[in-house]
Amino acid sequence: RLGWSHQDQEIFSREDMIQAFNFESVSRSPAAFNMEKLNWLNQHYLKTLPAADITNRLIKLAQSQGIQMPLTDMLIKAIPLYAERCHTLLEMIQALKPIYGTVTLEGIDPAAREKHLTPQALAPLATLKDQLQNLELWTTEHIHDTMQATATQLNLGMGKIGMPFRVALTGMGQSPSIDQIAALLGKAETLRRLEQEISLFE
Repeated sequence: RLGWSHQDQEIFSREDMIQAFNFESVSRSPAAFNMEKLNWLNQHYLKTLPAADITNRLIKLAQSQGIQMPLTDMLIKAIPLYAERCHTLLEMIQALKPIYGTVTLEGIDPAAREKHLTPQALAPLATLKDQLQNLELWTTEHIHDTMQATATQLNLGMGKIGMPFRVALTGMGQSPSIDQIAALLGKAETLRRLEQEISLFE
């Protein structure tokens, strides 16, 4: 809303606005455009519209950018996770690359690589991979418990396990909860990406 308000309401459907509008509530002061509020409002719709709807919009926008984004159940399931972190569809396209694409060693964010893929990360990654290999129930909860058990076994904080794991699976230093991402990717792809990262140290 610009130059008009209705009590403290910030979000309106078209029908809401038609019913609430009146000229008495139009401000005499010049309207001020607020990009931060626009991003907040945009994120509201990313979080509340059906994931399938957001996915279709993403795919169309990605195609217009020359990006191939296949429609998959995994992509649809990822939308609620990434909607919590993204404000626009363009941000979401970039953030979702580990889901609709592949993570290569060359594509890992240099800053994340330098900070988290140190020689000290080899033992935690190798131990975690072995533990996950034996995991029979591939759920967010079981993956989280395995990460915690690995940290306890190696007498490390969860960050020393979780951050190299995050970089292995996403190629990035930031993402939704990495146990959720691993559950979404599935066991085979998670182990493949872990093995790929471990190969850096060989």
